[in-house]
Amino acid sequence: MTWSLVGAPGTLTNLSGAGSVPCGQASTAGSLLACWVAQINNTAPTLPAGWTLVASNTAQANNAVWIYAYFGNPGSISSLSVTPAATSNWQVGEFTCPGVASVAAADQTGSVNNTSPVSPLNVVTGGNLSAANELALSVGSMRNTTANASTVAPGSGFTAAGLVSSGVSAAYHKAFDYRLDTGASAGATVTDAIAFSITGAGNEVGCIAAFAQPPAGGLLWRPPPPSFVPVARASYW
Repeated sequence: MTWSLVGAPGTLTNLSGAGSVPCGQASTAGSLLACWVAQINNTAPTLPAGWTLVASNTAQANNAVWIYAYFGNPGSISSLSVTPAATSNWQVGEFTCPGVASVAAADQTGSVNNTSPVSPLNVVTGGNLSAANELALSVGSMRNTTANASTVAPGSGFTAAGLVSSGVSAAYHKAFDYRLDTGASAGATVTDAIAFSITGAGNEVGCIAAFAQPPAGGLLWRPPPPSFVPVARASYW
């Protein structure tokens, strides 16, 4: 079985100071909550206890992105109170799979930093996925020195949870994307090729995280310890 999105992503939220970011619905205990963040400076924002940074790119002073996760959340979370360091965009999604409560870390992460914008912006994991059918989350942000009305589109296989300023004249254009099933991709990287219709002077940053489903039952089978073998044989003597 593959991952699935619980309900709908929360509303895309713009903040320039402390505020609240809504979830799509009150969370189900044990599910994976994810938070996409893009900000116009690279000072890390502040999130509540329980949220873990899983991927980021802060290489540019005026353009930065983060992905946070709440593993095994306790349930009934309907929003989070956050404090950004500057003007920022936020969105929360909730994801589940069989044994999701056992997921405690990302399988692979990666980031990209382009000193001049290009399309597509290839946001790729830094290593090969360890399993098939993983969940991938990515965020990409293009900054232009002159505002333009670039459209933004997620790469093949990805879905946009939220798009910032797509088709609207602005200096920043951003994508918060997810992919529920990376397919038979064990032993390969995964890429979100985010497309922009207009590029110009400026920069781009992106980051990605992939999460493997736990084995059936949430536990890995391990062979018995070596001491088991002679004891078992002795029972037949």
